[in-house]
Amino acid sequence: TSDADIIVCDGFVGNALLKFGEGLVDLFNGFLRDYIGKSGITKLGGLCLRPAFKDLKKKMDWEEFGGAPLLGVKKVSIVCHGSSKGNAVKSAVKVAYKCVSNNFIQHMSHSIKEEKVAQCSQERL
Repeated sequence: TSDADIIVCDGFVGNALLKFGEGLVDLFNGFLRDYIGKSGITKLGGLCLRPAFKDLKKKMDWEEFGGAPLLGVKKVSIVCHGSSKGNAVKSAVKVAYKCVSNNFIQHMSHSIKEEKVAQCSQERL
């Protein structure tokens, strides 16, 4: 019922969710191509909407994200798709750079420690 920016789960579930999402994107793209190509008027409409479709594709393309931080390790480690090629690897390096630049590991460790302290305090009550 609400939006989530981050979902934390084990590797098996996370991989299944990622594959499901990738499949939906591919399915949607296929439907869109089929429907746009049905007639001259839809082709013209598709041509007019091409810049919007290009932006949408870029926003939904896993290669643009490159990878995600692996939690539970003491240094920055980015997990990438098994079939990553040049653009995805470049994007993953950008993610790693952002994590290092923004002290991601230190912030995450601090947040986890604070949460543990809060849980211990509640358990004692």
